[in-house]
Amino acid sequence: MSGTSLIRLAVDEMGLLLGAEPKLAQAFDRLQKRATDPDLKKFCRQGVTYTNRRVRRLKAAFRALGLKAQAEKSAALPGLIEDALASARGNAAEVRDAAILAAIEPISHYGLALYSSIDRYLDGAQAKKARKILKPILKEKREAIDEMSDMGGAQVAALEGPSVPKKRAARRKHR
Repeated sequence: MSGTSLIRLAVDEMGLLLGAEPKLAQAFDRLQKRATDPDLKKFCRQGVTYTNRRVRRLKAAFRALGLKAQAEKSAALPGLIEDALASARGNAAEVRDAAILAAIEPISHYGLALYSSIDRYLDGAQAKKARKILKPILKEKREAIDEMSDMGGAQVAALEGPSVPKKRAARRKHR
C-alpha cells in the first residue's frame, strides 16, 4: 500500500475523531455534573481537558501533513456518547456512577482503536511529525482505560456491600 493511501486512511479517521471529540468534551462536562463519586467527577473533568487537548493535537497533525483540518461525521461515536448520557439520566443514584463509568469505557476503547490505527497508518507512511504529535494520545487513552477499570472494580465492590470477601474485591482491582 502506498504512503499516500495510508495517509488517506489516517486522515479519514482523524476527521471522524475531530468531528466527535468536541461532542465528547461536552458530554464529559454533563456527566461530571451527574456523577456523585468524587473520583468519577474528577475523571470526567479531566476528560474535558484531555479531549480538548486531543482536538488541538489532531489539528496540529493535520497541519503537519500539510492538510486543512476537516471534521467528519461519525456514526459510531455519537451513539456511544448518547448511551453515556442516557446512563446518567436513567439510573438510580446508587448505581448511576457505575452506569456512567460502564458507558464511558466503550468510548475510550473505540477511541484507542482509532488512534492505534492512525498511528499504524502514519508509521507505514513515514509521516513522523504527525505521528509524534498524536503518539501521546495512545498513552493517555491506555492510562484512562486502566483508571476506569480500577474505579469500576471499586464501585462494584462498594455496591456488593460488606459481604464481599476482601480477597475477592482486591483481586478485582488488579485485573
